[in-house]
Formats: sequence, C-alpha cells, structure tokens
Amino acid sequence: MKIKIKLIIFMILFIILCNIYLFTPQLLSDIIYGMNFGVMKFIYMDGDKNKISYTFNHRNYDGQLMAYTIQQELVKYNIEEDLKTYKFKPYQYLNSDRILQFSRFTSSVSYLLNEMITHQKRNIKVCIITSIRNKIKDTMSKGNFIKLAYFTIIPSDNIFDICSKLQTSVKNAQSKNYFKENTTLHEFFSAFYNVNYVFDSWRDLSSIYTKSNRLLIRQSTNKISEKDILKLKHRNDKKSFITLDFLEDKYIISGITNF
Repeated sequence: MKIKIKLIIFMILFIILCNIYLFTPQLLSDIIYGMNFGVMKFIYMDGDKNKISYTFNHRNYDGQLMAYTIQQELVKYNIEEDLKTYKFKPYQYLNSDRILQFSRFTSSVSYLLNEMITHQKRNIKVCIITSIRNKIKDTMSKGNFIKLAYFTIIPSDNIFDICSKLQTSVKNAQSKNYFKENTTLHEFFSAFYNVNYVFDSWRDLSSIYTKSNRLLIRQSTNKISEKDILKLKHRNDKKSFITLDFLEDKYIISGITNF
C-alpha cells in the first residue's frame, strides 16, 4: 500500500514538473529573465551631445516594450557625466548588403555564419531571439513575450542555404500559435544548452525618435576588440550570445557573451 502511495505521489509530481517545464507560467519565465539579465542600463546620445541613460529590469520589460517606453517618454532618464562609452569600430560592422529577397537582418547574420562555418568546418546550431509581442491582446503588457527560432547549418551549406534556413525558422517562430506566449523552461534549455550561437537584434533600441521628436542614438559600454571578433568567427570551443545593434543601415556586433 505504501509503495502504491509513493508511486502515485511520484507520478503526480512528475506530471506537475513536466507541465511547468513545457508550459512555464509567465511569472516564472519573467523571473528567469530577471535573474539572468537583471537591471539593464541603456546609454544614448541626444541631439545636444548629452549622454543619458534609461534603466529597465528585464523581469518586467522585453526589448520591444523598452523601446516603446523610451519612445513614448514613459520613463525618466538620467544624465551621465563621466560614463565611458566606446565608438563602434569598422570590424564590428557586418556586411549588410541584401541577398536576393532576404531581409537585411537575415543577410547580415548569414554573412557572419557563412564565415564561421568556413573557418570552423562543423555543424553549427543557431538560435534567433524573436519577439511575438505583436500577437498578444495587450501589446503594452509588462513581461517578456519572446520565442526562439532554431536551425542548424552544415559545412556544405552556401550563403543562400543559410539565408533560407534562418528566414524560415524566424517566420515559423513568429507565425506559430502558442499555448504559452512567454518563453518556457524547455525553450530556455534548448537555447542555452543545445546551441552554439544565440543572436539578439537590438535594432528597436539602437536609434529612437521620441514623441517630442528627439533623436536618441545608443552608445556602447562594451569594448570589443578585433581579436574578439576573430575569436568569434574561428573558435569552436565556446558558446556565444551575440547582440546586434543597427546604425547607418548596417548591423553591428555590439556585445559578445560566452556561456
């Protein structure tokens, strides 16, 4: 009898854990974003050459909501007097020439991946951070409404194959009807344990016209060397989270975090 009770308890706990893993509650998902990314400070240069900063807790804001909040002037900024920032260097800029019908983002990331696979000569698993905020009922809801697009490239793939795989995976991630609109534990695990590179576009945050018609240009607090870029392209012993800004019609490698 005791064995049967233990078995029933085990099965109940197993079902509960599976449900949390596959259908993670929004609150838990947001807490994970808050724990991993925490408070984020974005530095901008305004038209008067002032450096100003906006601070967000990733637990409550994803990138699109951050950009909208800044654009609508719904959050106060601080003047930064002595904060060190770094200009983007030519070697950080990706080739942004569009390939056939593919978007500039797809083309730019595909050029980089093509270089990586040429040097590394291995299968590369890729994840693209994708927003589905536009699909929720209240697009101004606090929290993170992020899904992840996955694909694998192989050494025999050419630049067009890479573009096609990237575009298809992102479109599928954006168009799918999800039971849970937040990132699930299963998706977190797949992104950070089963892939080689994660790409996150900060295009919406790179340059912003506020509702009072002030142009804000994001400033980098990360110093990235040419050696860092070469390591990213050549090394195959690290997993990397790559942040991309967008200025002057080009995507820029603005952050590299190995994990």
